[in-house]
Amino acid sequence: MACLEEIAYLQGFIGREQLVARGELFAKTNYGQNLLRLAREHDAAPPA
Repeated sequence: MACLEEIAYLQGFIGREQLVARGELFAKTNYGQNLLRLAREHDAAPPA
């Protein structure tokens, strides 16, 4: 199954704020938790 928000975020089509907003919208689901995890992991990653 594709995660369109994740793809859009990694390709630069949406920003972190939009990713988090979508994650919070679906926060009670695994899908939403995955989006929030992605945002947290990218916050913790050193700049490229």
